[in-house]
Amino acid sequence: MADLAPPLVTGVFALAGASAGALLSGLVSRASDKRRVKAEDDRRWLADRRLIYSTFLGVIESMLNDLERVSHLLGGESKQLAEEDKQALEAANDAYERRWANDLRPAFGQLRLIASLPVVELAERLAGFGGHVGGVQVPFFEGGMVQEYLRRMLRTRDVVSELLAEMRSELGLPPTEKRRSWAWDVEEAD
Repeated sequence: MADLAPPLVTGVFALAGASAGALLSGLVSRASDKRRVKAEDDRRWLADRRLIYSTFLGVIESMLNDLERVSHLLGGESKQLAEEDKQALEAANDAYERRWANDLRPAFGQLRLIASLPVVELAERLAGFGGHVGGVQVPFFEGGMVQEYLRRMLRTRDVVSELLAEMRSELGLPPTEKRRSWAWDVEEAD
């Protein structure tokens, strides 16, 4: 029996070592898998945010550009709008409101699901206005409102710049310059 002791002890240690090695290998593998899954989730969230943010900004910029394309029809301080200009402005306003309902609101819904609170609050200032610019309805068809339209449009563009800066920060990108004041701001001209 004494002759069996060394091989028996060696066998027990070999079995225990193999079991411990397998257990340790499993634990290390599981920890590695968790890190890999977390890294994949982080990349997926970043990609989703980029897509949703760029979609929202693209819709906002496009809608504002559409408004700016017809702003020359608004006329001066005392100019009455021609019937043809009124019809063009009404058509632009209708198209704007359709885009708000069909494009902007759905993009805002997606953004709310994934964005941080500061991004959502700024986006809400832009998405919550319907046929408004900068949160205040633009009276397209009243004479003498060009200055007010420009003032509201510039404020809206400033909110877009703030939103872009907040989105870039959340995405880990370097900041861009915010447009806070304009050399030709109509508020200063009053």
